[in-house]
Amino acid sequence: MDDFNFTPKHFIHLSNQKLSFAVKRKTKLIFKIIFSLLILSSINKAFAAIKKIDGYYITTTDDTVRCSFLVPYDAHFEFPKYLTLQQKIVVVDAQGKKTKLIPFTTRKCVMKMDSALMTFISIKNPLVKSTGKTGFIFLKQIVKDYLSVFEYYGKLTAETKYYYPNGNHTMGGFYGGYGSATVTYGESLNYFFQKENGVLSLIPYYSFNHNLAIYFADYPTLAKKIQTDEYRKKDILKIAADYNKFIRDKEDN
Repeated sequence: MDDFNFTPKHFIHLSNQKLSFAVKRKTKLIFKIIFSLLILSSINKAFAAIKKIDGYYITTTDDTVRCSFLVPYDAHFEFPKYLTLQQKIVVVDAQGKKTKLIPFTTRKCVMKMDSALMTFISIKNPLVKSTGKTGFIFLKQIVKDYLSVFEYYGKLTAETKYYYPNGNHTMGGFYGGYGSATVTYGESLNYFFQKENGVLSLIPYYSFNHNLAIYFADYPTLAKKIQTDEYRKKDILKIAADYNKFIRDKEDN
């Protein structure tokens, strides 16, 4: 009969053991997800390619230097790794000497991409407080006019919390701890707008049309087109052209 004489403590211990096994299964699943994301990130890095592109850059002392840019591309060799280029751009001269350009000491980089030019402008980053080297960023300029438009790339990340056991079974329960992991697996595209060399305005990705319509409140016709989805995020160039025409027409009158 002694074998069946369970006390409340025994029941607590058994229930804690069952709980610990469930936590272990959940933890394994979360680790598998994290591992998969890490593998994806590693593959993108492993298969990244470098393209050599001719062009020139202008220093903060207004010196123009002809060079070739070593541009990193994504795993599929389709698009440059803009997230990297925002922070640093590597160039090589005719003698093969490599130089790392940073926004703090470089005014502009211009790359000859097939029949078009790709321009990166060094700008004080309004998203950070620093005024030193880390306070500047290369932004890809896609429109240069009264209204200028720049592409801004952020990180796409996945963050998850997980439970890790330490294998300590006691009468008081199963003890472990909690942790988290963040994995970068891509880039998100956003836009900075600037009217006549004024303040840079980042239009948030969420409620993009709503915020963009507010930004163009001085041109109600354009704001209405944006609000009614006649213009969307994919129509950035059309939106900029429409607004710049509006400004020129006002000046002509």
